[in-house]
Amino acid sequence: MAETIPPSLVLITIGSVASVSIAALFTGGLLPAAGARARARRRGVVALPATMTSSRASARPAREIGWAFVIAIPALILPFVIRAAVVEGVATATEVSTIGIAYTVVAGLLIYRQFDWRRV
Repeated sequence: MAETIPPSLVLITIGSVASVSIAALFTGGLLPAAGARARARRRGVVALPATMTSSRASARPAREIGWAFVIAIPALILPFVIRAAVVEGVATATEVSTIGIAYTVVAGLLIYRQFDWRRV
């Protein structure tokens, strides 16, 4: 649900790439958010304290943060690849999803080594 609940970077990206009103996308994300909240309340789900939901950067050594950033660089490049493909006219907003999937599979197989060839 994090992709649809405002404020969402995914909604902002979709709005800018597809020329859709970001305000309309945010408004459209409010109903699923309300539904998710109501469902969680019915099931008795409680929120974790803020200290447990995020790890503070100041508590981690700079070297560890830097290494995590280096590892994340290939994944962080994906939004730029998608945006460049649409802006340069290489692909439409729909075709970009295939580019994103292909990039993710290649990164998972060759860079992160989290997929195996049989599953692909």
